[in-house]
Amino acid sequence: MDKTKDNLKIENRCQSPEAEYIEMAKEYINQGKYEEAKDQLNKALQINPLSDTACFELGNMALRTGDDISAEQEYKKSLALNPQLFYATLELGKLYHYRMKRIDLAIKEFDHVVKESPWHWEAYYELGIIHKQKGNRGTAIK
Repeated sequence: MDKTKDNLKIENRCQSPEAEYIEMAKEYINQGKYEEAKDQLNKALQINPLSDTACFELGNMALRTGDDISAEQEYKKSLALNPQLFYATLELGKLYHYRMKRIDLAIKEFDHVVKESPWHWEAYYELGIIHKQKGNRGTAIK
């Protein structure tokens, strides 16, 4: 279901303007409207230049458009603003693993999530895949 600006405004009327721009950007990203999404995220950053979520979404958008370098930069920015943003750490790890083939960096990111947030099952899953690919079957099963 496509959401219009009016529908999103009604749904988000309790949210801050920054959050409204971010939600609109997410919808545009899902629709493949990247220029519109970027415009909304830039508006969110004008309101709050320290928005870790806006930077994270810019990273997601860059990833979808195949701009791995920008995705890496935006994920790192979001983590500089909020080191506890574990879903950004996970996405950065997946970017390193699957797209950039920088396995050691991927392991570092997933290990960080496991250490700081041991309930985050996806980090364990990704580490298991990497260790299996490297032939470390024993480590992959742990």
